[in-house]
Amino acid sequence: MQLVYHGEKLNSTVAIPCWNIKDVPLYEWRGLMLDESRHFFGMDKVKSLLDWMAYYKLNRFHWHLTDEPAWRLEVKQYPLLTLVGGIGTYTNPGAPSQFYTQKQVAEIIRYAAERNIVVLPEIDMPGHATAANRAYPQFSGGGMKNIRNLPFTPASRPRIVI
Repeated sequence: MQLVYHGEKLNSTVAIPCWNIKDVPLYEWRGLMLDESRHFFGMDKVKSLLDWMAYYKLNRFHWHLTDEPAWRLEVKQYPLLTLVGGIGTYTNPGAPSQFYTQKQVAEIIRYAAERNIVVLPEIDMPGHATAANRAYPQFSGGGMKNIRNLPFTPASRPRIVI
């Protein structure tokens, strides 16, 4: 399809150069990772990124939604994950809470599927859970000398249903 856009126009028809192309991807998975835990971009930017991925024949979107800086995925059972854990970015810990609702995530997945892209969400648990532990400190497993509230305590790990 990309060749059609670069064909020459002759009157009202398009002349497409004739080639025999023997090409297959070297790897089945060709993807890109977007870390929105550290920097939130929003729906429009993600959709634009998916459009570019489709243009370049990338087929896996690794969507990093949770980590130490912030939690970006709505979980209705645990609203503080986004209301408290969604606050901040890597460069601005006080930035207002930003996150995707379940409806928005479903829309992104549908949008990606229409472009033959599989969404691979990354939710870091039990480690890299600083943002989640800010929201629910009772589940914190403590941490290490320089990193507090890093993992969840395995004995008290909450059951999250998305």
